[in-house]
Amino acid sequence: MVTVAIRSDGSVEAVTFVVSSGVAEIDEAIRRIVESQRPYPAFPPALGREVDIAFQSKFGRAKWLEPYTEPTLRELGAAGTARVDVMCPGFPADCLETLEEIAMEGREAFMHAGGEAFGYIPCLNDSPAWITALAGIAERNLAGWPTQRPAST
Repeated sequence: MVTVAIRSDGSVEAVTFVVSSGVAEIDEAIRRIVESQRPYPAFPPALGREVDIAFQSKFGRAKWLEPYTEPTLRELGAAGTARVDVMCPGFPADCLETLEEIAMEGREAFMHAGGEAFGYIPCLNDSPAWITALAGIAERNLAGWPTQRPAST
């Protein structure tokens, strides 16, 4: 599995192999394919006026995608932004990272810096529409897999 981080201008920030194919030549070919498609389309200019994008999944001391969420929330509060609504589109279900780090710690950072209202938009969780979509994805991707166990001998 490979993660490709693309900056808002369409340039490639990083190509990170979360799980290697196990074959160096294949991994290098994947990296070259990603790089050969540059530049990727830039984000529409209006997007920056409508939303701020920040990144949360920093782990350990390694540099992660920036800007980081908590400093961004503090800056928004200090700059006089009265209200923010935050969502975590990379998560299909709420977890410690979304509930504690975003909904609680993020709220505290924003409010302490001068913000007045903090809204957390929950993940899809167990909403019927999401469960139906997830079932459809699973059915399409599992097509052709055996559905019954072989009879024991």
